[in-house]
Amino acid sequence: MTLEVRSKADVSINGTERYVEHGVDPFYLDGYGPSPQDGTGVGTSQVNIYARDLTKLRSVFSLVNAYYDLGKSHGFSPYIGGGIGVAYHELTRNHSTRETTCDLTSVPVCNAEFQRTQYTAVDKKNAFSLAAALTAGVSYSVSEITTLDFNYRYLYIDGTDIATSITDPRTNHTSISKVSIGDTSEHQLRAGLRFNIH
Repeated sequence: MTLEVRSKADVSINGTERYVEHGVDPFYLDGYGPSPQDGTGVGTSQVNIYARDLTKLRSVFSLVNAYYDLGKSHGFSPYIGGGIGVAYHELTRNHSTRETTCDLTSVPVCNAEFQRTQYTAVDKKNAFSLAAALTAGVSYSVSEITTLDFNYRYLYIDGTDIATSITDPRTNHTSISKVSIGDTSEHQLRAGLRFNIH
């Protein structure tokens, strides 16, 4: 049986979106007015959205392994093996969105930005998933109690996700945002020293 700890992995998403805002001015019969648009319906105000999302992942997995020796010759023992177990994931997510507005008629355009709203969300999740491995290698007996081991291992860890509720304080609208972390497949070349206790 093996127990392994994965180092922390950070998944960072940064994005920017801009659009021209077209509002309605009730003092104009055709719905167009000087703010936030001119008399021809051309928008005069721009909205800027800055979003940042950081997810931190830490995983621990344990495998129950079985090996089959293919024989021994001149101290060398080739073998094959496999393992199956479970992975434990700890995810922490921090989300931040900031909206600003600026004037498209200024010179230069959008010379100054004014913050309209900002909202954040923090979430944490613990999850379990499948872990499995296939191994092929060879060991060499250095002495009665010491063995050198060289092997190739294919490691698979099932993915996971974290969903976060994000609420816009201006509209009080809540949306669900999900970050998915895909399956992990690794090809590993490993070398080690084994001590045989009789």
